[in-house]
Amino acid sequence: NAQCTNSVGSYTCSCNTGYTSPAGVTLTDSTNPCQDINECTNTPSLCGPKAQCVNIPGSFSCSCDSGFIPPSGVKWTNQKRCVNNDSSLCGLNAFCTSPNDHYLCSCLQGYTPPSGVKQPNASYQCEDIDECASNPSVCGPQSQCTNTLGSYTCSCASGYSSASNPCTDIDECKKFLICGPHAQCTNTVGSYNCSCNTGFNFHKKQCVNIDECADNSSVCGPNAQCTNTAGSYTCSCDTGYKPPAGVTLTSSSKPCQDIDECQLFPTICGPNAQCTNTAGSYSCSCDTGYTPPAGVTLTNSTNPCQDIDECAVNPSICGSNAQCTNTVGSYSCSCDTGYTRCGLLLADTDECAANPSICGPNAQCTNTAGSYSCSCDTGYTPPAGVTLTSSSNPCQDTDECAVNPSVCGPKAQCTNTAGSYTCSCDTGYKLPAGVTLTSSSNPCQDTDECAANPSICGPNAQCTNTAGSYSCSCDTGYTPPAGTYCRENINECQVSSSICGPKANCINNIGSYTCSCKTGYKLPAGVTVTNSSNPCQDINECAVNPSVCGPNARCTNTAGSYSCSCDTGYTRTALFSTDIDECAGKTSICGPNAQCNNTVGSYICSCNTGYVPFTSSCLIPLEHCTYACGPHSHCHLSPVMGLSCCCDANVLNIGLNCGDVFQCDSNRSPQRSRQCAGNPRSVTCYCQHRIGGCIHNNSKPNTLTDIDECAANPSICGPNARCTNTAGSYSCSCDTGYTPPAGATLTSNSNPCQDTDECAVNPSICGPNAQCTNTAGSYSCSCDTGYTPPAGVTLINSTNPCQDIDECTANPSICGPNATCTNTAGSYSCSCDTGYWKNNLSADIDECTADPSICGPNATCTNTAGSYSCTCDTGYKPPAGVTLTSSLNPCEGLYFMCQDICHHQKYCNGIQYFLTSESECIYIDECVFTSSICGPNALCSNTIGSFTCSCDTGYVPPTGAKLTDINQCKTNNQSTCGPNAQCIFNDQSYNCSCDTGYIPPTGALVTTDLFPCQEQKRSSGSALTVSLTLTFSIGSHVEKCCVGPMGCSQENLVSEYVNDCINNNISVCGKHAKCSFTGQSYTCSCTSGFTPPTEVPQASYSYPCKDFNECKQYPNICPGSTCINTIGAYKCVIISYGFGGGGGPRPDTDECAVNPSICSPNAQCANTARSYSCSSDTGYAAPPGVTLTSSSKPCQDINECAANPSICGPNAQCINTAGSYSCSCEAGY
Repeated sequence: NAQCTNSVGSYTCSCNTGYTSPAGVTLTDSTNPCQDINECTNTPSLCGPKAQCVNIPGSFSCSCDSGFIPPSGVKWTNQKRCVNNDSSLCGLNAFCTSPNDHYLCSCLQGYTPPSGVKQPNASYQCEDIDECASNPSVCGPQSQCTNTLGSYTCSCASGYSSASNPCTDIDECKKFLICGPHAQCTNTVGSYNCSCNTGFNFHKKQCVNIDECADNSSVCGPNAQCTNTAGSYTCSCDTGYKPPAGVTLTSSSKPCQDIDECQLFPTICGPNAQCTNTAGSYSCSCDTGYTPPAGVTLTNSTNPCQDIDECAVNPSICGSNAQCTNTVGSYSCSCDTGYTRCGLLLADTDECAANPSICGPNAQCTNTAGSYSCSCDTGYTPPAGVTLTSSSNPCQDTDECAVNPSVCGPKAQCTNTAGSYTCSCDTGYKLPAGVTLTSSSNPCQDTDECAANPSICGPNAQCTNTAGSYSCSCDTGYTPPAGTYCRENINECQVSSSICGPKANCINNIGSYTCSCKTGYKLPAGVTVTNSSNPCQDINECAVNPSVCGPNARCTNTAGSYSCSCDTGYTRTALFSTDIDECAGKTSICGPNAQCNNTVGSYICSCNTGYVPFTSSCLIPLEHCTYACGPHSHCHLSPVMGLSCCCDANVLNIGLNCGDVFQCDSNRSPQRSRQCAGNPRSVTCYCQHRIGGCIHNNSKPNTLTDIDECAANPSICGPNARCTNTAGSYSCSCDTGYTPPAGATLTSNSNPCQDTDECAVNPSICGPNAQCTNTAGSYSCSCDTGYTPPAGVTLINSTNPCQDIDECTANPSICGPNATCTNTAGSYSCSCDTGYWKNNLSADIDECTADPSICGPNATCTNTAGSYSCTCDTGYKPPAGVTLTSSLNPCEGLYFMCQDICHHQKYCNGIQYFLTSESECIYIDECVFTSSICGPNALCSNTIGSFTCSCDTGYVPPTGAKLTDINQCKTNNQSTCGPNAQCIFNDQSYNCSCDTGYIPPTGALVTTDLFPCQEQKRSSGSALTVSLTLTFSIGSHVEKCCVGPMGCSQENLVSEYVNDCINNNISVCGKHAKCSFTGQSYTCSCTSGFTPPTEVPQASYSYPCKDFNECKQYPNICPGSTCINTIGAYKCVIISYGFGGGGGPRPDTDECAVNPSICSPNAQCANTARSYSCSSDTGYAAPPGVTLTSSSKPCQDINECAANPSICGPNAQCINTAGSYSCSCEAGY
């Protein structure tokens, strides 16, 4: 009479209509079954008046009283009424059952009886349940619920997939080129973002190349040309210019530099010519007597300056009766036969010899026939319009610095000199080694002042080299005085008068400062340098030393000090509470002929010499006292006794005589009683006058009274002690929980009672399973985790020990659902139900989430209670006999893939090509190989031998265009054929042609981004010119694999098999793979612990082997332990989560392996039996009281400088560093 419904990791029970579960029972079973509902007890009666109700199991029946009949159309009978589930009985959406001799109506799943009706019928028919309204989250997060008759449907929100339950985010980035080329895809929850690669901008839904050259025409700087490239640009200098050393992309700040062709190539102009450098070029000028060839402006070694034939140019140059003979660069004259003096040779005078200074200074004279010529020395030029220089028109110095301001190159100064020039480098620069005259090709070099003079910045400073200079920065705690280097210490106390905060004094140190609290103040706990946020704190002197004011006074704490107020009868001196000196206040207090002597709390009057006391006056005894007194006594006038004898001071009264001298202790002195008339022979001891000393003795005269030290000074024994007065002294006894210091009998404030550490004296004082904590004067006990004190017990001990807490009883759900709790001593253990695993809360293992690729490629994983299932994607099927697919047994495609198509690997005229087993065509899934083949906003559908394109909703094909005739080369050239290939469109097909030097990859018929053209491997000594074309026709088969320069055909195939696996060439199969040559081809197999990528059947250099995650693929590979994947392997580690169970001991957990950072940084973890230990690295220590460090309680740096202030020795400063320390010498050391 119950229905069972499975749930994740459990089940629920629901009673059939007409039955209910027993009180307090949620899961019914055979011992607690569903109980029949007695409908006949309802009020009013379900059968109505004039009828009898009869309860039957799960329902009831009605029968009319005698004389009554059922309503029209209603028949009450005990016969079964369910015939073919007639809807006339129960109505629509209901089913009828006939137990025993009656019938029952129940709503179908997804329907419910009308409100207030327990059982449907033809009049009260079942109504649809709106599951979406009754449970808005029925479909889970990120989904939409749609109610249907008798049920409901769920649809995932945009960006989410219904492949698993609940809806999971779709990683759109896994879709090939979803963002297009030159872009990066970033998956987001429910969507994705696209970002363009560097050098690309987003434009019209795709990343387009940024033309840096067009955006910034001067991006390369002057005298340079910019060339745009994909994602970047290049710079090339104009002719006559070159980039600076080490610069590839010139700019305005690093422009192209002029090439000094004259210096670089001294003979560039050829012989008999002078080269002059110009911006971006140079010019040539021929020497005197030479001229450039016709039409030549820049002479060189092949077109050199040619000699001028002066004789031909000017036949009469030598004059009459003379012959002219041309010479290289000049000419000579000779007289005709019979003439010795002719033409210009007539009476020729050697002007140069006759007048050596004829040409003036800085010039050379050359004699010529009938004349002479002048040429200026190097560095000089003739004045304008002057050909023959002289002393009055001498050669003028050439100012090379003005002619060529940059003659010395950058960072240099040119200084003109007579006939030359000098170069001097700017400050901070120096001449290159061996160079005297710098230039643009040999410029001044930066001087590293810091390296040349390490102490250039002075002490307490750091030097940083800069271009042409250097900078100095002071060490921490130092500042440079105006215009000087760091040689003066910063006086932080002067810079900030409040640096130490209020109530503190600042003391300047070398490179730092210290703070000391003013009198009456102290440092806060743990603070070494005070400031405004951590100021000095007031000292409560009254609490620290209750007797600071001495006796007879009260202490009141004030800010930074305290005040004392005297008890009645006392007044306050500058430092201590003292007795009032009545004698000083009132000079006549004792009357005439008397001296006033102050005492503690009072005063004494003594008569002057020659006077004796009588009543309240001092009188002359010779006039009044006629009574003869014995030795050590004197006569006394008393208003009561009259004349009497009183013993002198410090004299004992023995009978009727004054006898021995009375001795007082060191703290007291004898004083005679002012009124000794009632006891004429008396003496007593009074306290001497001393600051803060004895109390006033108010005892009666003639008796030696004990001082009650305990009453005089209640804190005489110090804190936590009791004072007991004794005759002439006192004793101290410590309070319970305290003991006197070793060797001390009388405790005090300076030597007080010390706390007794009961925990150290008796380690087991708190009993087992408890911790003892010492407190001031006592101790406390706390039970270990998992234990509690007995009821009513505050201080547990061995007779009343801590009791184990039964966590399973105290919290039945402590282990969470799907787990069983077992109590243990001081703890508990949890064991998961079958199909569940251990974590902090036992839960069903979601294998799909734990390993998204558990089902392998092209498959969807669905989690189930205690397991999971795999379903292949559309177009795929599981391998024969496999129910749970995986990477090793993946879903198989239902269409032809390019696998194992290259059974023969041969060379056709030196070109590697491949044929299928029967030279037949292989169907290609164009939509997979070129995902964007249909262009944007379109959907590709594969067909046998071709494909079709359909526009997305809201898009139409271009005018006149057929979707199958899309020009892929125009819409998507790069992503169609991939890099290093050319795309050529022809009617309804396109060709991919690899660039020169590249060939298609192994097994590929059409190159793409995934299978791009690869660089061709050339045989040694061969040079091949290859034009290899791969043809892909839409709607037709591939007919030929390659075309060579000879028109490659079946007849000129050469069986020349090449072993590509020599030395296991990594460029063939990639890393972690083994290359095997089969005689006609090669195969790539991954080494142990690695597997090919899921997108290819065989590894290669472009698709190398990847690590095989044994832990994910074989969940049970480590029975009884946890599998941890490593690169190329795995290891099994026993991990304990605190769960017990079982009869034997639990295996030890290697916490250090499970969590390598468990001990926090700067610490080492060592595994121990059932635990672990942490040891701090050198220079670090665990926090106080911490044994096992962690990220929340990490190892702390040891301040070696504070622990050992002299660790660096004298004249040195210690600086603490992380995990260590450093020493720096003080100035002058």
